[in-house]
Amino acid sequence: MPSPTKPVTKPLWQRALIILSAVVTSALVLGALYWMRSVFVPLALAVFLTAVLAPVVSFLQRKGLGRFPAVIVVVVVAVLLAAGTATVFVTQLAGLTETVADNKDNIKTKLGSARTAIFGDGESRWGKIMSEWEHSIAPPKEGETSSVVASVGGTGGVTASVGPLTREAPQKVVVEPASSWWSSLDPYAGSVAELFGLVAFALVLMVFMLLAKEDLQDRVFRLLGMGAMTSAARAGGETTFRISRYLFAQFVLNVLFGLVCTVGMFALQVPYALLWGLLATLMRYVPYLGTWIGVLLPAGLSAALSNGDQWFLPPDMANGDYWWVQPVGVLVLFLGLELLSNNLVEPRLYGTSLGVSEVALLVMAGFWTFLWGPIGLVLSGPLTMFLVVVGKHTPQFRFLSVLLGSEPPLSPAESLYQRLTARNQDEADRVVTAAIPKDDPRAVFDSTIIPALAMVKQARHDGQMDAEDERQVFVIADEVIDETVLQVRRLSDEETAERVGARKIRVLACPAADEADRLSLDALTGLLPASRWEVKVAAVATLTSEVVQQAVEFNPDVICVAALPPNGVAHVRYLCKRLRARFPDVHIVVGRWGGEVTAEDTAQFVEAGASSVTGSLSSARASLAGWLPVFAAQDEPRDKGESKVPADEAIGTLPA
Repeated sequence: MPSPTKPVTKPLWQRALIILSAVVTSALVLGALYWMRSVFVPLALAVFLTAVLAPVVSFLQRKGLGRFPAVIVVVVVAVLLAAGTATVFVTQLAGLTETVADNKDNIKTKLGSARTAIFGDGESRWGKIMSEWEHSIAPPKEGETSSVVASVGGTGGVTASVGPLTREAPQKVVVEPASSWWSSLDPYAGSVAELFGLVAFALVLMVFMLLAKEDLQDRVFRLLGMGAMTSAARAGGETTFRISRYLFAQFVLNVLFGLVCTVGMFALQVPYALLWGLLATLMRYVPYLGTWIGVLLPAGLSAALSNGDQWFLPPDMANGDYWWVQPVGVLVLFLGLELLSNNLVEPRLYGTSLGVSEVALLVMAGFWTFLWGPIGLVLSGPLTMFLVVVGKHTPQFRFLSVLLGSEPPLSPAESLYQRLTARNQDEADRVVTAAIPKDDPRAVFDSTIIPALAMVKQARHDGQMDAEDERQVFVIADEVIDETVLQVRRLSDEETAERVGARKIRVLACPAADEADRLSLDALTGLLPASRWEVKVAAVATLTSEVVQQAVEFNPDVICVAALPPNGVAHVRYLCKRLRARFPDVHIVVGRWGGEVTAEDTAQFVEAGASSVTGSLSSARASLAGWLPVFAAQDEPRDKGESKVPADEAIGTLPA
């Protein structure tokens, strides 16, 4: 066995320099994104709109329209729709403001009723607490009535009570100069001009990007160079296809969602249904929470203004006692649409998901909102997807795909190895249980358990784990394997046809080097039906001469030697030579499980005396099952004292 070697690591000063460089670079990038948002926001918005409108332009081109006319038609229609939508939104919002002001008394009454229903009246405990909070938050203002009590102490003191007094606020005289109508727009002129300039810049960029999409793509590839063109083309193709398809499908779905909400709220007689439909369309761009944020305002307004006189209520219910029917209907409408969209429409419309994990999408939504405001919130999904694709195809940014992607960061074997090294047996059992395939439960050993044991051996070989840590890990792994064997037996429900009086086939299992080899043999033992196989597992510290002696005493039909990578090759070769010299007729199986079996390994093991070399537990089990009829045919001649037919001559050596 080769001596353990320490892994090669970089010096501390070099690692510190790399970390410092990464921090400085990240700070510079974030600072540029924030302070230069007046440039990056229109650029990102133009790319977003280009991705949304590109499928429509391509459709018109396929119908015979040229690139330039197709772009002009699409842009003009999009601008007209956006202008009409903005006009409807502003008009409805202005009407909503007036309606709320006209119904403030009704709203206060509803809020007071809700407060009483939840916290009780002023005599209850919670009611008094709420009254104290309200008084502390909103004390009496100047001009309101208050009581004043005065007392004079001393002998024969007199106490006087003065009734309600009124504190009048001092009169203020403000002289305002005559102003024109345009001076009232001064506080908003800067913001409006900035917004108009941003939108105009984004529209101009969008037009040129739609006209020269292929040219821009070729320039990016030329900038990256020929060496990186393959990966860049693959990443660019995936990015363009996934983002463009997703954004267009998302836009169509959100518009349909808003239209259905508008029609539904018209039917429920909710005021300003067009406004709430537009709000529902916009808020669907907010990941996961947008729909429920968008339902709060229409549901709250309907609860405040509804008086129970909707057309769909029976005459005996058309009164103020059933005001709650309308807000409940709004909630049911949004809930039903959201469930229908998430479970039926989105899987068919999107085809594939963003490829971004849910937690990462929410975190990045907050991140982009902090950098770029509401536009960053709308663009958070596409921007995060772009980072995931870049990390997937660029080794230097692989961490982005790991942190943000929806693919599992660890394989089941790596997850099991992590739980074993953390001494967490419960989590290790959960990992194995989740990894058990339904079609073949026995495959979990080759896919998860054996590779995890090989990782433990590799860590011990590299010096990342000492002997005590390895021992504790193997104790937990032993329990996990026993539990898994029981689960696999229950799920497999394997029935073995057994002849009356048939003897059990004896198997001597020999671990080549350490406890990991012994645990792998325990797993193999669990996969063999106990009705036909009698397995004896040798101890780990057994010498080669002692293994030979045990074989003489046990008289096995098969000897199975297990050696998980990375070591044990030399010991397996020596053990095979000794066993073959002593037992020329016994079938010897070498299990090199948990790693790739090369042709060189197979050749040297067969040369040393092995009958077959297997690279997985399933192949070892299949090999033994294939030899079972040969061993059964040897029962009668052996009982009569006849010579045993050499197994290798009866069938031959199985390939690895």
